[in-house]
Amino acid sequence: MRRKEATPYGKRRLKEGLSIVTKFWNVTNQEVLGKSRHRHIMNARHSLRFYLTMSRDLPLAEIACLTNGDHASVLHSKKMFETLCLYDPDFRQMQSIFIGEVKHEHKVSRTVKIEEILISALPIREKRVKIESLYEN
Repeated sequence: MRRKEATPYGKRRLKEGLSIVTKFWNVTNQEVLGKSRHRHIMNARHSLRFYLTMSRDLPLAEIACLTNGDHASVLHSKKMFETLCLYDPDFRQMQSIFIGEVKHEHKVSRTVKIEEILISALPIREKRVKIESLYEN
């Protein structure tokens, strides 16, 4: 069976996720991406895999490749993270951090689009219509 190759986008998301997860759980990158099954390391690994599945544009096989697992491990980590969010305040806090990250990314991309519209040579009325359409979606 061929192993899925990691894309540059996937590697960038992994780097972002690792920086958040390692600071929160106080573990190293090597521990998260390793094979250790200590609870605090598994918590970080579940969190990282959940973070990578949140964007919905990375296939499970690529997430598995990035985190040294397989697609079933990714599904299990996502399910465990969601279950632990119900009972563990640390996981709920981690989830709120992730949700804040995702919302922040959307605001940045909208801001960039607005800047591009403002700089363009369109008449002011067309600029206004285009900017208003960004907020309707």
